[in-house]
Amino acid sequence: MLNGSGLVRKGATLLLLIASGCAHPPHRRPGGCGPLPRDAPTLAIPPVVERGEISLDLTRLAPFATLETSLSRERNTVSTYRALSARDCLCLAARASSVGNLLDQKANQGLEQAKGTGPLCDEVKQTRLVQEGMLRDAALEARNRSAGAALELFYNLAESEGRLDVLKQSLAEIEETLATGERMKAKGMQLGDDFEILRRQRVATLNSNIELDLAIERLNAELQHRLQLGPTDERWRIWPVVEQSVVADPIDVPAAVVLGLERRPSLLLLRRLGQSLDRENAPIVRRVIGQVHALLELSSQDELTGWKVLISVFKRPQASDREVQELCRQLQAYRIEHERSVAEEIRQDVMIVAARLRQVAVVREEVDGWDRRLDELKAKAERGISTFPERTTVQLRRFEAQGSLIEKVMAWNIARGHLAEHQGILIDGCGPTACPLLAAPGPG
Repeated sequence: MLNGSGLVRKGATLLLLIASGCAHPPHRRPGGCGPLPRDAPTLAIPPVVERGEISLDLTRLAPFATLETSLSRERNTVSTYRALSARDCLCLAARASSVGNLLDQKANQGLEQAKGTGPLCDEVKQTRLVQEGMLRDAALEARNRSAGAALELFYNLAESEGRLDVLKQSLAEIEETLATGERMKAKGMQLGDDFEILRRQRVATLNSNIELDLAIERLNAELQHRLQLGPTDERWRIWPVVEQSVVADPIDVPAAVVLGLERRPSLLLLRRLGQSLDRENAPIVRRVIGQVHALLELSSQDELTGWKVLISVFKRPQASDREVQELCRQLQAYRIEHERSVAEEIRQDVMIVAARLRQVAVVREEVDGWDRRLDELKAKAERGISTFPERTTVQLRRFEAQGSLIEKVMAWNIARGHLAEHQGILIDGCGPTACPLLAAPGPG
């Protein structure tokens, strides 16, 4: 089954071929399925029945403890973890971007064509250089988006792994307390309602544990596919190497906006287009914009209107001076609108980063509060005062707060990634020499 990214890659490839003139005309198509039939296909009609009842037969299902023992042996075969840093993740995603690779491939073809000789060599070379620059800008935009999407998956994986550890600690605490309660009950002691609550909490924790483990498997599969990671002939998991420190560096909003307006590849493309447009290169610019629109439309749903405007203004095969001036005015209007959109996007990102950081600080205080309460209970126990089962309740609340803290820290990291992506600087420094994982590729 194809996932969303697979459909994007296949659809983008098809649209690029169509935009490049590689598709066959509709009336001279070799082979294929032939013309569509005029009659509607025969419908399959299910039989009419009375409304029934959905009943479950669990007589052949082993108890959870038996099932867990059997399935845990299979899960434990995934004993290999391979380290992946956030930097490697985004650089590999940029490198593996199918849209970016297609656009760069078209740019390279344009450079080869510009090396020709002839009476119109200079004119052709100039036009091809304009084409090459536009395609490079569009490729960088696509790679930037691919890196942003992969980085979010990376931090989702880190959050899931961290919360899984906390859940396992919670489950161990619950089961130890329940075992103590059973021993007390065997001695004739009465158990309060707290133990019944713990039994229900154990079931909920087991379910959460299973869901998290499933999420980790899915995130691993998605990241390994997006980043083109190997080996592929064995089961293994990514271990996300996350920066442990959280730094509260203030962000200068005007400076962040200025940087984004200077560096965002989609804006660079529009400026390059506005500076280069003339009667001679208008036809090829129109074709390039068609390819870029088709590919970036599939890689993101954010800027479809603007790209469609560019398609419409370059739909004519030739342009007069008056038409070129009109196209320039329309292009300038769209560029200004896109600059406003990017600036507002960056301002929102800065606000979100600050909000996520405040959430981290709030939850950290909650964790510290539960730690202080545990210290108080420990001191009471040392004086011979019973703290059972209150200590378990407090410890579980502390674990819950710790899981929330992990979630907030990863949300802060994701917000910072979105800011860098929208500024166009997320993959700065990425390249074959910047990613150590590319130095010695393994088998598979």
